[in-house]
Amino acid sequence: MQRSKPLTIIFIGMQGSGKGTQATLLEQWLKERYGGEVFRYETGEGFRALLSREGNHTVQLIREELMRGHLLPEFLSVHLWGGAFIERFTGTEHIIADGFPRSLVEAGILHTALAFYQRLPALVVYLSVPEDVALERLAKRGRADDTPEAIRERLRFWRERIMPLLDFYDWRDGYRLLRIHGEKSVEEVHEEIQQKVEAVAELLR
Repeated sequence: MQRSKPLTIIFIGMQGSGKGTQATLLEQWLKERYGGEVFRYETGEGFRALLSREGNHTVQLIREELMRGHLLPEFLSVHLWGGAFIERFTGTEHIIADGFPRSLVEAGILHTALAFYQRLPALVVYLSVPEDVALERLAKRGRADDTPEAIRERLRFWRERIMPLLDFYDWRDGYRLLRIHGEKSVEEVHEEIQQKVEAVAELLR
């Protein structure tokens, strides 16, 4: 069923909440359910592409910050997803923002972008998981920067940043916040997201 207006969906949640997995599943579901293409940008993928460059001072600083478990400054993330919008977004696709914004500052900048592209209202999918579940998932991932100290530091940053983001999207006009229990199985989480997105999408037709 083709929609007259494509959907805009933002995924937020701490690392290990399953954002990437669920964004991939939702991307396929959007194409099947509503037709059209999907513009999806995942900040982690953007940073990994940036990190593949050698001999770059900025890249070296990014590596050092990641190994410490620090979240990167907003200008880097905005540069990556902002450039992707400018270069690739045609205005007709569904939008999936996968892994951003990560702070109130970035949320404000993303808001200006969505307003500029006339893509409000937007749906915000918050994947809530207990911290021990996130820790276990990240430990199994086996990435070089997933040391126990770095993981704990990233989760600490997320605790400080997620609650303000939830308040921002809960009260700001132009957004519908969908709270999802992310500790369940991949299939159960996808089903919950699908049902809630579809219910709200009907109200936004």
